Amino acid sequence: MNRLPLCVVAFSGEAQELARALEVLPRGAQWQATVLCSADPELEQLAAAAEVRCLPSLPAASSPGRYWCLVSSALRGAVGRCIVLRVGSVPASGWYRRFPVLAADLVAVFPLSLRHPQTSVFSSTGHSPSLSPEDIDRWLNVYAPGATFDIPFFAGESALIDVERLAAASAADDTALAERVREYGGLILATDNVFIDDREGPPQSLPATTFPAWQTAITRRHPLTGLRHALTELSSRGEVPPATVPQVQSARLHISHSWGGGLGRWVEDFVAADTGHRSFVLRPIGDLTAFGQTLALYSERNLTVPIRTWTLAEPILSTAIAHHEYRQLVASVLDEFAIESVVLSSLIGHAIDILRLELPVIVVCHDFYPFCPPILATWETPCSQCDAARLRDCLQNNPGHRFFQYEQAPHWLALRAAFIRTVVQKNIALVAPSASVAARMHSLVPELREDAIEVIAHGLPQSVLESLTPVAPAPAPQRKLRIVVLGSLEVHKGANLLQAVIEPLAHCATVVLVGSGEGGSAFAGMSHVEIRGGYAREELGALLAAARPDIGLLLSVVPETFSYTLSELHAAGVPVAATAVGAFVDRIRHGDNGWLYEPDADSLLDLLRSLAANPAEIVRVRAMVAATRPRTAAEMVADYERLLPPADGFLPRPLDPDAAQAGTGSPNIKINPEARFPDVFREFWDYVRRKVHNTEKLPRGVTRVLLWLMKVLYR
Repeated sequence: MNRLPLCVVAFSGEAQELARALEVLPRGAQWQATVLCSADPELEQLAAAAEVRCLPSLPAASSPGRYWCLVSSALRGAVGRCIVLRVGSVPASGWYRRFPVLAADLVAVFPLSLRHPQTSVFSSTGHSPSLSPEDIDRWLNVYAPGATFDIPFFAGESALIDVERLAAASAADDTALAERVREYGGLILATDNVFIDDREGPPQSLPATTFPAWQTAITRRHPLTGLRHALTELSSRGEVPPATVPQVQSARLHISHSWGGGLGRWVEDFVAADTGHRSFVLRPIGDLTAFGQTLALYSERNLTVPIRTWTLAEPILSTAIAHHEYRQLVASVLDEFAIESVVLSSLIGHAIDILRLELPVIVVCHDFYPFCPPILATWETPCSQCDAARLRDCLQNNPGHRFFQYEQAPHWLALRAAFIRTVVQKNIALVAPSASVAARMHSLVPELREDAIEVIAHGLPQSVLESLTPVAPAPAPQRKLRIVVLGSLEVHKGANLLQAVIEPLAHCATVVLVGSGEGGSAFAGMSHVEIRGGYAREELGALLAAARPDIGLLLSVVPETFSYTLSELHAAGVPVAATAVGAFVDRIRHGDNGWLYEPDADSLLDLLRSLAANPAEIVRVRAMVAATRPRTAAEMVADYERLLPPADGFLPRPLDPDAAQAGTGSPNIKINPEARFPDVFREFWDYVRRKVHNTEKLPRGVTRVLLWLMKVLYR
């Protein structure tokens, strides 16, 4: 960890500057800070008020050309290596974690600046910038070469220094001090990973004794020449970096499957709301034969086009207990992008190795995999225990076990044991989106500590909440109840239950199916059923407004672990009737903010007929729902942050020369422009054929037609 002591340097008369500098110091007991200052009561009082150690051992003013001689002598014996920040300078975010600590013979590392010719980001040290320090720092993420390089002299008044080696060198002035450091074999470096804005200071110059070759290298062949030209032009135009240019932030890795659905949506929402981190998502690419054939890494900027891919020599069928190649590629991601924490949402297509990292890891229980191969921990009824005998029986007879057909009970038992052992031994935090999930996990896995699972509810993005303005109900004279059923209609989502009640509802209700998918076709042509097609997330508010429902109806017969659909309906002010299973029981208080019914036709009909006859009940509950503020994704992320230690490792610059041009849309398929057209065409059709063949949800008739059509076209 890069927890070097921090030292703020101030001379008499610089109280205001010291106050501003103290505001940018990191908080937390892990950071040791010192104010090195003149014997000035005002400076000492500021340090005391900030609870920062004070060393009032500097003279009243700095001596020209002797700043580092004074600082190193005053700090000797108090600290070893430390990071010095001169008051009056403005460091970029995370500055205290961005200095590279390299070889043992490192004596000083200087940041990029504005006023020193060795480290200035502009062509002239006298340039008056029109950009803020943070804007300059973000532009450096586009134009910095990613270099740490030797410099002959000290460059400015802020740096990482080895106090003992500087003080031991002892010289009359800073130029001589730098010469003594070189004679002792010490290194003086500059790094473009850190930027400290010193625009309030005067332009500085090279010593008059600078050797001609050094003078030429600094003025004509400098490593920052290209950067300087670009930033001078940008600053002269006052051009701020676009949103696609990243900030320097800690990095977090999400581990997910590639099936989409609620889990995929949760990852997208988390990444978008996690403004304090650079986020990356590692997903497997595969099919029903092996879910982890290729691993793809995505950045927060585009979660559809990968920035890295790896094809595994040995595909992962479900989840590997150990996998050397997977371990290597994960290590490369951690190293290249300086990942500091991992949020694991699914192990499908991955290996247990991801849990064995020496990093903070959180496991989010979106479902019950890998303990439960059928994922939902349901076999006719929700499971509360599953020993080896029941697992073997389940794998053979449970129709819900439909994804992993190649590995048998020994693999799943070994995987289950490895998962539990690793989580328990490494004390990995588990998070459940609802209390019922936590309770079932404890029941299924009694080895878990009682406090091992934290309950953190999901939240909705602010943009979605803004689109879901409260929906007005149908006009009062209308006698029929208007019911909206939101989302796909599959068997586990209650398609059979709706089929059983749809005819009896004809006289008292109109049912509006929104986004029901192919399952909605079974209800086409019924006079009291309205079918609206699929929708994008941002269109839901308008669809609900057009539907004008009195209530929402959720029909899942398999326990939901959370239900985004319930959140969306509540955010739109629509009260909901839901089956009394899973997270619905956690989130709906019967007769208060909604209604619960047993997942059978009679219970559902009784409830809906009662509500149709009692519209005042709906009005009362609707008011309760409207008075409840929806939970945001940002609040969810904040709750997860509590479970992770504060990041304090080395913080690299996210160098991205394409970031300034990004954001105009990218294709989903990348094609080598030098490839022959027949080769591209053949590979595309091979991909389509595999996709069609291995997409379970595609109706068999459609699959046969598509495969026949491709055979004809590619004959």
